[in-house]
Amino acid sequence: MDLIVIVLIVGAINGIAISFVLLTLKNANPLATRIFGSVVLLFSLLIVEELAGYLQFTRIYPHIIGLGDGLILIIGPLLFLYALVITDRKKRLQLIDLLHLAPFALITPMIPNKITATNTESVDIFFNEKKDKVVSRCDCSGRNNGLFGFEPYNKFILFTIITIWTIRDNKISEC
Repeated sequence: MDLIVIVLIVGAINGIAISFVLLTLKNANPLATRIFGSVVLLFSLLIVEELAGYLQFTRIYPHIIGLGDGLILIIGPLLFLYALVITDRKKRLQLIDLLHLAPFALITPMIPNKITATNTESVDIFFNEKKDKVVSRCDCSGRNNGLFGFEPYNKFILFTIITIWTIRDNKISEC
């Protein structure tokens, strides 16, 4: 297992554990602690998304592509709200304060999964004599929800993915 995978796994688990502690902690400023716990959880989920991409889970489960796209929009406003409540312990969030979350609330529903009801089937795999170059072909299918910039018409699509890998030290070094 690559070092980066280990670091991402440890980071995600650590972040999720810390966020759980922060979200359940009872202290003098519970609102600030909960907001900060939410930020830590969001960063942890972004790490999980990066890990899924690095481990090429998106090839097996292409419907997870872009799931975290909207999360980045809420981190800034949450940090701002955290700064408000951490500097004034008596501060309670007002409805007007929640307007900072409007970009997240408005834009996130517009970021659909690009493909839903997916299926990926490995069709062929070829390699050279040294087994350091591998070519694979997979058929992917699902309902188009805007994949490849096409109009999201929710109709069945079928497309082929061809990947070329370079193998070094029994590991994929290029894809």
